[in-house]
Amino acid sequence: MRKKIIKALCISVVVAFACVGVIAQKAVAEQQNIADNVLRFHVLANSDSQDDQDLKLQVRDSVIEYVQSLEGQNLKDTKEKILANLANIEEVAKSVINENGYNYTVLAKLEECEFPTKDYGDISLPAGIYEALRVEIGASEGHNWWCVIYPNICFVDAGAILPDSSKQELKGALTAADYALITGKQPLKFRILEWLNK
Repeated sequence: MRKKIIKALCISVVVAFACVGVIAQKAVAEQQNIADNVLRFHVLANSDSQDDQDLKLQVRDSVIEYVQSLEGQNLKDTKEKILANLANIEEVAKSVINENGYNYTVLAKLEECEFPTKDYGDISLPAGIYEALRVEIGASEGHNWWCVIYPNICFVDAGAILPDSSKQELKGALTAADYALITGKQPLKFRILEWLNK
């Protein structure tokens, strides 16, 4: 009898792991589909001092304003325009830094970055690797700030309702299934992705 119970428990554990594996594989594929259709924005502060954190937000605002003027007809066009203007993006950031009395260096680049699950208004983007415009200020050792720059939902606060115009941009950039995923709040799938990324 005891052997049967142990065997049943072992089978249950194997089945549970297999189910988690299937869910994880599907979640990774869904995250990659979303990542292939958005461009994120990542700003790293020089340090965690209040002055450096305030400066980071000012740099963020100025860079977003500049990048919005570059936004193309689609994701590919937007990336090309950003790549062609990385030096200008650095200059925009340096101008804000200098105006505030600092002389930190700035590095702007397009690269793949790891992001946690993040809420933007009433949508959630799953954890994973995304291509991002990354702006590093000085030592880049402070808390960071991130958003989605294409389609642009950078000024949507967590807990807010995403404006209809932003939702339409996202619907146009994603498949119906991917859009349903990010608006449906999938905490289990998203937590599995975070666990896999660790």
